[in-house]
Amino acid sequence: MPVNPTLVSPHELQLLQALANGRQPPVTSSHRMRLELLGLVRDGPSGLQLTAEGQRRAQEKPTVAVVPEKPAPSPETDTTPRDARGRRKRGRHTSRI
Repeated sequence: MPVNPTLVSPHELQLLQALANGRQPPVTSSHRMRLELLGLVRDGPSGLQLTAEGQRRAQEKPTVAVVPEKPAPSPETDTTPRDARGRRKRGRHTSRI
């Protein structure tokens, strides 16, 4: 049964490549569980071991993530002074006529 390839983050790809090179990188429990559920690793008494699919994915090159640029703030934004929590500072009310 063919399985659609799931996106693996660049960090997870580095973990797979380290495992393929024989190193045991520190892996959080959430990454360990995710990689195991994807069928890329097998967790046993000797630590993480790559599966055949994990070996194949470890040979992939990391994809370059495109970071979207932040839009410039519009001149209509509220310029009211705010405190560290984002609340309006006291005494800065405007009168509504």
